[in-house]
Amino acid sequence: MNNLPSHQSERGAQEITCAFCHKADSQVAGKMIHFKDGVPVSVTKRSGHLYHVHKNCAEWSPGVYYEDKVAKNIPKEIARGHKMKCHVCGLRGAVLGCYLKRCRKSFHYPCAHTIPCRWNKANYLVLCPEHTSGRFPNESSIESTSKTMDAPVTPSASIAACGPKPSEEVEACNGDPSQQWSAMKLVLCGSGLSPKANELLATFARLYHLQVEKAWTPSVTHLIVGTDEVGASRRTFKFLMANLAGKWILKIDWVSACMASKRYVNEEPYEINLDIHGLIGGPRHARAMVVEKVHDLFEGLIFHFVGEYAAAYKADLEALVTAAGGMVLNEISDSMEKGVKVSLIIVYCKDVYSDSNAINMDGSSKRRYLEAKSFAETFGAKVVGHTWILDSVAAYELQPFE
Repeated sequence: MNNLPSHQSERGAQEITCAFCHKADSQVAGKMIHFKDGVPVSVTKRSGHLYHVHKNCAEWSPGVYYEDKVAKNIPKEIARGHKMKCHVCGLRGAVLGCYLKRCRKSFHYPCAHTIPCRWNKANYLVLCPEHTSGRFPNESSIESTSKTMDAPVTPSASIAACGPKPSEEVEACNGDPSQQWSAMKLVLCGSGLSPKANELLATFARLYHLQVEKAWTPSVTHLIVGTDEVGASRRTFKFLMANLAGKWILKIDWVSACMASKRYVNEEPYEINLDIHGLIGGPRHARAMVVEKVHDLFEGLIFHFVGEYAAAYKADLEALVTAAGGMVLNEISDSMEKGVKVSLIIVYCKDVYSDSNAINMDGSSKRRYLEAKSFAETFGAKVVGHTWILDSVAAYELQPFE
């Protein structure tokens, strides 16, 4: 008995299709292989239970590997694929995911070849079109020869190399560089850093007598953030506030470079260019907008939050709105002026990974959306999920309304 779906050809014969991509013949996916207990076999009436998969579909499945020419985990990968829809064709069996850790897009191997993905054939990895600027494991950073860091278990090579010994501290502090740093009046702040990175930042500040703030304040000039394996940062409250203020948002590698050269190093090569949601170039665009003194991001907009939020999280959202030049309205009524209604935005708490299309939302998300939409229509207002605020702030650009 075969495990895979098959379909009728024009001549009435059953065609075997791949368990992953559901295609029969595919030049991209390679030849069809029939596995029994992980070993390729020929198909006969007595073959028994077989797994039919294309060569490349199997090899590019993250959980499949070979031991002495025996394929391991094919049944498990097929079962996993049954829960995952392809971002291109919408069918299940999409086990090939974007390498960016937080990206939720998955593909069939041949479907991924129909869009401009970036491929790492040595490690069987792929980056989806939105994240092609990311780095694969065997690629060095364009900005720095040192490894980006975020994992506390594996310290960055740059941190290990630049952590000064006591004698080096004395030497560094006795020279002119410390006076130069002090004259620049830099104020540093860390966000999402590993313990090793925090230690490096503290040492850097101590060597050159720089001020470090634990919490976000407008006086911060340089926010140093942790990144994942592809150099993407999380959208922490500090990150978003720094973005709104047009501050430098940098990788820890900038600190490493400054300490290695014992001088001030240009920030631009170390500026964060990617966040974990796939946005590219947010901080650079934000700095340009602030320097050009363009109007505040939420200028003229009024926000009213509906539904339940964690108190601290709602306070952060309201702080972001205010920092972006918007107004938070705690109560609204029918007697509001027409101009206020036009500028009013109703914000509901949206699940981070829910679909923006109400049809595809799960029950609770859809209910919150429909309640907010009904409430907004009463006042002729727009409705957005709370993530709209985060996306707009991260990009320093108003995002489309739902």
